[in-house]
Amino acid sequence: MAYALPNLLAGVRSFLAAHADVVAVVAGRVYALRTPPSPAYPLALLTDVTTDAMVGSTDKLASARIQVECYGTDSHDEAAAHSLAVTCHSAFHDLADEPGFTGFSDVAGLQPLPDRELGKARYIFEVRVYGYTPHD
Repeated sequence: MAYALPNLLAGVRSFLAAHADVVAVVAGRVYALRTPPSPAYPLALLTDVTTDAMVGSTDKLASARIQVECYGTDSHDEAAAHSLAVTCHSAFHDLADEPGFTGFSDVAGLQPLPDRELGKARYIFEVRVYGYTPHD
């Protein structure tokens, strides 16, 4: 029987946007897939690289590889971008306590990757999150 995969990206966005430590840094400016026009910085941008059903799982468990981009206010604000990345990454340790999630694992650690097009300091990392689909 086929079943729909959960929207883990939306769940992670909601989780980070409401996490007290992240809110203290970006006041809820956590976006999925794209930012709004002319956003305020700093901010975090999430992209779902892949979402897959867990092979052989009878519990409708899925995983998603999510890229997290953390931006500073300008090209010289590397400290803010790094601090936001550390804060977002640390928040993932609380993900298993959220309904529908079982945890996360690191895929790629924090890396500085300035966004030359936007002229912003940026740190990037990737995690794999695990969660359950709604049962029929």
